[in-house]
Amino acid sequence: MGIYQRNLENYDETAIVDNNTTDHNCVNCHSFPNQQADKMVFHMRAAHKGTYLVKDGHAEHIDREGMPPLVYPYWHPSEKYIAFSSNKTSQSTFINHANRIEVFDKMSDIYVYDLQHHRVLKSPLTASASKFETFPTFSPDGKWLYFCSADAVDSLPENCKKVHYNLCRIGFDARNGKFGNKVETLYDAASEGKSVSFPRISPDGRLLVFTRHAFGTFSIWHHDADLWTLDLHTGKNFPLKAANSNDTESYHSWSRNSRWLAFSSRRGNGLYTRPYFTYIDRNGHAHKPFLLPQRHPAEYYRNLLYSYNIPELKRGKTPRVRF
Repeated sequence: MGIYQRNLENYDETAIVDNNTTDHNCVNCHSFPNQQADKMVFHMRAAHKGTYLVKDGHAEHIDREGMPPLVYPYWHPSEKYIAFSSNKTSQSTFINHANRIEVFDKMSDIYVYDLQHHRVLKSPLTASASKFETFPTFSPDGKWLYFCSADAVDSLPENCKKVHYNLCRIGFDARNGKFGNKVETLYDAASEGKSVSFPRISPDGRLLVFTRHAFGTFSIWHHDADLWTLDLHTGKNFPLKAANSNDTESYHSWSRNSRWLAFSSRRGNGLYTRPYFTYIDRNGHAHKPFLLPQRHPAEYYRNLLYSYNIPELKRGKTPRVRF
């Protein structure tokens, strides 16, 4: 397992970090500020667990005593803050179920890490015992913190189908690190018996794409999961029909010009996630997607036994991480 980068102008692929150097642990949850290549943050589980800030290839462990575990990062456009969620995550594997794996949270809250003062900021509105809050993302202007929120449910995983996340946001003042005093619900998925995850806003600030599925938080193993968009100017939401399939669509990220979306899908065989690209026109509609090109695509994808997850579009090559 590792975090790799592929040059989209050719077929060059290199590792940024792989778990051959970290005792074969889980390496995930990476994020680049403003799609820059020389800075990033990522999380490791198990051996050497924690959150790491990387600058020019040098990794710094930012976890400190008393801090909650920080995952699902997203940078503030000022690069002075990183939003995280802190999750108590569990996983169940099923013998006879359409969705082979169910990943669920028994607790989750939203925090913001202040990089200048090395402190964790929180609000009772984003860290409530009565709610599950997760998947934070800042707006391109830095004035809003978007996230997913569900009413807390006991007795999990038995009651997983009762967990439904809505799309919400709260104000954020980067001058003093203060949260707003009200949470707005932008899409009440629970009222439709649905759930949302992975909100990502286009750099021009107009469109927010999220994954919509029947229930729960981790849509990557839900075959019904589709990409939807919310027009932040009109408040209307609709599916990205041309990009969706009969199988799982999940992680996604925007290009700098807000016209392209990279996303992962299991449409090939229902097992392995593959990286796709779709063009988003000025009306917010997706166009026919295509797989990440390879020199010999049929042979490559037929024999590939790895999954591509958390595709992030960035500008330039990132140095290999040194610990």
